[in-house]
Amino acid sequence: MKAYILGIAILSFVSCDNHTEDTPTNGPTSTSDKSGNLLVYYYDVDKPTVLNINNIDYSSKIIDTYESSGYCSNSNYNQYKIQIKVGQKYILHASNSLVIWDLKDISIQNENDCKEINLNTSNITSAPKSGIGFTNNFESGMRSITVNVDGSLFGTLSETTTNPNAPGAMPSSIYKETNIGTHSYTGQSENGHTWAGSVITKNGSTTMIELIKYTALPISSSTSNIIFYSPSYNNIKVFMENTYIGTVLSTYETNTLDFCIRNWVVSIIKPLGNYNYTASAGGHNWSGIVNANLNSGCIVIQLK
Repeated sequence: MKAYILGIAILSFVSCDNHTEDTPTNGPTSTSDKSGNLLVYYYDVDKPTVLNINNIDYSSKIIDTYESSGYCSNSNYNQYKIQIKVGQKYILHASNSLVIWDLKDISIQNENDCKEINLNTSNITSAPKSGIGFTNNFESGMRSITVNVDGSLFGTLSETTTNPNAPGAMPSSIYKETNIGTHSYTGQSENGHTWAGSVITKNGSTTMIELIKYTALPISSSTSNIIFYSPSYNNIKVFMENTYIGTVLSTYETNTLDFCIRNWVVSIIKPLGNYNYTASAGGHNWSGIVNANLNSGCIVIQLK
């Protein structure tokens, strides 16, 4: 009988040892049936596209909206809550196209606690990376745009030639990874528009620059900006001196203000002088001569 009791005592002692090793760090009492929540958002970086917590995919739970605080108390974010156990430590892995976050020892101490995790430049765990990109934001009528960064060819933005409102339409964009810091850039369209400036890139984020008519540099005093638009017809292909110069993608009312910077008009910068033009769309044809006689001015031709 005594040996039997001793055996039970030894067995009990071993079981107690194992239980001690699995006990959560916040106390000896098991809390595995108690839980709370995590909310994950990002700030000042490109949106993370991957979110795993303890190797479980929660990529759809990343919050897009940035607020300085208050996610947990805002019921609008309940759908993004990720349930975790009290006292258990979690590993969070997230990434975007540039950088990685590997955050360890994430935990909550009390039932129904809610912890907010902000993925930003300060807690990136991979090597620093940034990106720079350029887009024409669906603009047409300038033809292609050649882009240089830090004095070297970066790429070319192609002309938008289809309706930007069509399903699946995407603006022309170019993008590359680059060193973090200040970079100078220039742009030159086939139709004579120019851009120049500098940009500071940041860790974990892509800085996008729009090369559109509105952001182009002023033209020189010996040139004119010749504009073609239509109040009635779309997809008008325009030629000057028998050379294609762009497509009028959409109509504009005749009382539209400042045609010189409108997205879907054809715009070409030409030295002062006379130029022949033709245009056509859906069986409709136009032709004429334009006198570019306005120094640094904008000459508007209506195709009706």
